[in-house]
Amino acid sequence: MSEKFLEVFKEKLIIKLLLLSILIFPIILLIGSAVINFMVVLMNIFFLIHIISKKNYVIFKNNIFYSLVALWFFLIMNTLMNDNFIENYSRSFGFIRFIILVFLFSYIFSYKNQKFKELILRFWSIIFFIVAADLIFEFFYGFNTLGLKSTFEGRLVGFMGDQLKIGHWFLCFSLIIISRYLNKEKKFLKNGGKFISHIPFPKIFD
Repeated sequence: MSEKFLEVFKEKLIIKLLLLSILIFPIILLIGSAVINFMVVLMNIFFLIHIISKKNYVIFKNNIFYSLVALWFFLIMNTLMNDNFIENYSRSFGFIRFIILVFLFSYIFSYKNQKFKELILRFWSIIFFIVAADLIFEFFYGFNTLGLKSTFEGRLVGFMGDQLKIGHWFLCFSLIIISRYLNKEKKFLKNGGKFISHIPFPKIFD
């Protein structure tokens, strides 16, 4: 894994920044909404700069992108006709950042024939197991390894402190990690007990 990680720094600046951002994305999600929104916007800007410089617009020419954009316009129209426009406009107009983020992740995972996909998933696995160990520690001692504890009895906060959203984070990445190891086990059984490092990752676009 260390060799793959070093190869990240051999990439061009924008790809390097995108790869590093995606590697630490689970950590970003632990920090807070303001940091998450800032990083998502920044990653999207880098991604669009890269796509425009490469003139690789074909990645957006598919039904999934069109459907997501149609949903975005629907949300905007719904907000414009809503009495609570001031409260909801930022969510509706800002939805485009998540559409771009989806294609950013798909692009990076399939970049150079999925060259860095396994590195990303392994790095995410390490972060996931650290968070899991921290939650187990908190379960037994009432506070996590950083001394954070919940103001509500029976609730775990983990590294997210008083946000009380660690369950959402844990569910999201547990599904990713479980899927990764299930795929590995399937490959293991199909190939006579020999692991194959290349694991198919579902592509959003062809």
